[in-house]
Amino acid sequence: MRHIVRGIWFLTLIYFIVYLLTPALRGAVDASQALSFVHALFGLILVGGGFLWLVLSIHRFFTR
Repeated sequence: MRHIVRGIWFLTLIYFIVYLLTPALRGAVDASQALSFVHALFGLILVGGGFLWLVLSIHRFFTR
């Protein structure tokens, strides 16, 4: 399960790198409501995963 969650998080990271480097993808997201929803969902996954990684790292640091 942990590998699946990490894989999804890395896919969202790759998506945002491609999003930043590709003007056509930015235009498609701006033009389509469905792609905007997917973009927002990926953003939540990316931010939530980063926050979870930070919290778990701090927890591991203080409990070992």
